[in-house]
Amino acid sequence: MDKLNVLREKAVQLLQQNANDERERKKFELICEKLKDDSCFLNMDIEHSYAVLRDLGIEESSVKAIYSDLISR
Repeated sequence: MDKLNVLREKAVQLLQQNANDERERKKFELICEKLKDDSCFLNMDIEHSYAVLRDLGIEESSVKAIYSDLISR
């Protein structure tokens, strides 16, 4: 499974886990919506992309490499 699909699944899991926390739920609803677009990381600026990856629980040491992989597909 490619990295984007893994991130999509993680976003859905986090959305479900945070269903009772309105602020977190809205954040993950927005992330899920953005991730529907296959080129979403190409359309976001780097800071926003990094923030999304961090929100999805990606370790700081892996953020740059995963971002680079996502924009090079």
